[in-house]
Order: sequence, then C-alpha cells, then structure tokens
Amino acid sequence: MQSIKNFLSTKLAAKKKQQEQVQEQVQVQEQVQVQVQEQVQVQVQEQVQEQVQEQVQVQVQEQVQEQVQEQVQEQVQDSWPDPVEIKKHHTIVDLFTKEYLPSCIQEFVFSTAKRLNNAPAEFVAVSCLVSAASLIGGSAVIQPKREDTAWILIPTLWGALVGGPSVMKTPAMEAGVSLIPKIDKAENDVKRTIVVNDVTPESLAINLASNPNGIMLSRDELAGWLINLDKEERAAERAFYLQAFNGSGSFVQDRVSRDRIEVEPLIVSVLGGIQPSLLMPLLTARNEGRSNDGLFERMQLMVFPDYKPQYVDIAPDQVVQTKTKNIFSFLSTFSENNHKKRFTFNDEAHDLWREYAQKTICRGHSSEDGLIQGLLGKYPALCAKLALIFHLMSQTDPDNVIFIIDAEHVRRSILWMSLLESHYQRLMHFTSNVNIDNATNALIEKLGHLPETFAKRDLTRKSWKNLGTEKDREIALERLVEHGYLRISKVSPNNRPKTTYTIHPSFRG
Repeated sequence: MQSIKNFLSTKLAAKKKQQEQVQEQVQVQEQVQVQVQEQVQVQVQEQVQEQVQEQVQVQVQEQVQEQVQEQVQEQVQDSWPDPVEIKKHHTIVDLFTKEYLPSCIQEFVFSTAKRLNNAPAEFVAVSCLVSAASLIGGSAVIQPKREDTAWILIPTLWGALVGGPSVMKTPAMEAGVSLIPKIDKAENDVKRTIVVNDVTPESLAINLASNPNGIMLSRDELAGWLINLDKEERAAERAFYLQAFNGSGSFVQDRVSRDRIEVEPLIVSVLGGIQPSLLMPLLTARNEGRSNDGLFERMQLMVFPDYKPQYVDIAPDQVVQTKTKNIFSFLSTFSENNHKKRFTFNDEAHDLWREYAQKTICRGHSSEDGLIQGLLGKYPALCAKLALIFHLMSQTDPDNVIFIIDAEHVRRSILWMSLLESHYQRLMHFTSNVNIDNATNALIEKLGHLPETFAKRDLTRKSWKNLGTEKDREIALERLVEHGYLRISKVSPNNRPKTTYTIHPSFRG
C-alpha cells in the first residue's frame, strides 16, 4: 500500500514539475513577445522621429530662406530708386522748326503755339495751312509737270490734329481759322460763309453754291464724321467728299421746297482734331482691307506731335497778328477776283519736284505694304499743292501776282513730306502698340490691389481689363520690371522653381 502511495506521489510530483516547466516556457515566450513588441515599437518610433525631423528640417530651411529673402528685400528696398516714367510707344518724328514755313508766318505760328501753354507748333501750322487752302480753293491751280498741261491740282488740304484730351487741339485750330476774313458781301441774298461745321452734303451744297472756289469743313472732333462716313448707308456721302477733295465732281439738289442747286466742281478742305484712340476702329478697318478707297489717305496733313505743357501768360504780338491777317486778306481778295489761275514751276523748282516725285513713286512701287503705297502715291501731288500755297502766302500785291513758283517753296514742301511721313509712321506704330500701353497702364493702376510680393497666378486670377491674356500680362510685367516698378525674384524651394514680383514701396496698397 505504501508502495502505491509512493508511486502516486512520484507521479504527482513529476506531473507538477512538468506543469511548472510548461508555465516557465509560457512565461519565457510571453517575455520574449513583450521584448519583441518593445523592440518593434522602438524601431517604429525611431522611424517616425526621423521622418518628422526631416519634415521639420525642410520647413526650417524654407522659413530660413523666406526670412533671408525678406531681409534681403528690406535691405534692397532701402536703396530702391524711384521708378522711371514709362512713356508710350512713340516713334521719333522730325523736329518742327521755322524753316518749314514761309518767313511771313513763322513768328505767328511759333508765338501763338507758345502763348497756348506751349502747344505743339505743328498744330498751329496745319491750322494755318488748311485755312489758307480753303481761302485759295479753286481760284488757283498748280501744273506740276512741264508738258502735261491736262494735269492740274486744286490746292485742297485735309488736316487732322491728333492728340489726347487737353493738348490744345481746339485753340490751335481756332488760331488758324480766325485768320479767315469775315465776308460781309452777299450774293443772291445769301451771306457767304467759308467755314462751316454742318456735315450734310445738302447743307454743304448750299454753301458751295455761293462759294464757287470752295469752303472749309471745320470739326473740333473728326472721329464722328469719319466713323459716319465709314457706314455702308453713307456711301453716297463718302463719294461726295472724295470728289470734293479732288476739286471735281458735281452735286445737284432739286426739291420742291427750295430752288434747284447745282454745284460743280465740289471743292472742300477739312480741318479737325481727333484722339488717337478714336482712330483705332478706322485704322483697323483700313488695315483689314475695308474702307480702302483712299479717304483716310486724303487726311494728308495729319500730325501727332509731342506735347510738353507749360503755363504761359504773354500778350499776343499785335504786329505779328496784323501782318499775318494781312496775308489772309490778300488770299481772300485773290480768291474773289480769280478762278483757276494756273501756276507753274520755274526750271529749278520743276527739277526738284520731278526728282522727288520719281523717288517717291519708286519707293511706293517697291514697298510690299499696300497702305504705304497708297500714302506715297499721293505725296507728289501734295508736295505741289503746298508749294503753291507757300508761294501765294508770300505774295503781297493782288494786282501783281507772280505765276511762276521758285525752288524755295518746293524745298520747303519736300521738308513737309518727310515731316508728314514721320507723323504717319508714329500713328501706325501707336495703333500697333496700343495694347502694350493699355496693359502696362492697367497693371500700374492695380499694383495697390496686389500683395507686396505676388506671383503670376495672383495676377491671372484677377481677370482685370487689358490684362486678360497671358501675353498682355507678360508684357506688362516685363515693362514694369524694366522701369523699376517691380523687382523679380527666382527661388527653388524643394527644387521647385518659383518666380515672384515685389512691388516698389511707393505703389503698394
């Protein structure tokens, strides 16, 4: 019995020992598992810390770069000079001097321009020439060629003073128009009026009927008149003025309510002012091949001069005023007593004009620009007209007028051809670059609405007028950087190129 107890006791002891060993193994496994988990957690934490450290390092580097850039900008801004004024895209025109005018009117033109707060002398000169042309009208003609007696020109002139608002266009016009004498003489109970403002062909015909040598249409603003003539329903009126410029054609008005009016030939000179921006639709139509019947080319005395305003308060020179008015009184008297008196060049003058005409015709023929061809094609005739006007303005005795024009007046006319061409080129350049100027001005005006430092995308999101296209924005930014309104910075955080623009302190919001 005892042996059985011993056996059972031994068995129980062995089983207990086995259980204890199993428990020890389980405990060891649990400890190992805990250790492994702890090691894994440590490794994960280390990896997370490394990633965080890298991100923090990148952020710190970016912040340092921004701080450095700001410090640099602040230091640079302390010595940031004033921006340079951005002038409009203007080509250079010939310098207008007294040699462009007969000595008899030089002082009047330049002293009047000076008195009008330093207005462009070209404005006053064109006004005087068109006024003189309207007085002469059909009373005189010029035969430019020696043998071709059939080609004669009536000295009609169409002049346009081109400039923005408040550049003294209207006062300059009035300075020349006021020289035309008031004609009190009445014919057939109709008072003669050389200068008119009404633009209907019917009203012009009434005035032309009492002014067989022609009249002048004077308009403060030519834009409305030109735009109306560009309309399809005004084709007959447009043809009327085309003939009136040439001093040819006829007009008949027969209505029950008034007497029959017959006018032949039609002779009309034109003078007016116009803003360059208002010429845009006309020039666009012309450049696209529409309205290319030569009406615009007839606006030959078109000047677009520089203007530097200056306050001036001086009295008119009465001696100069009287002298100039006497010249126009002579032209009026000559016109009253003559009709189509023929003038020719002397040999030297003819040779000068012929040489100029030949060169100009060749230039026009060799040009691939049809618009230039149209312009140059009319210049020889204009040159001859101006020579006739200069010659008559230099005459003093209505009873002893010289009908042979000398070389002095042809030389002066050729100078005018170069002058007018330079102004024409400026106008063409202006119209082709007007979008550049508009975009530049628009961005300058909007700088105060942008952050001190901005990117291109900030400008794109605004959708501002005249800055709607990428090209306009690029050009405006380039010009403002070039002239000191903006400073450009290029950085590459995280190897990502970034371009920003910093606004001049004077133009910030």
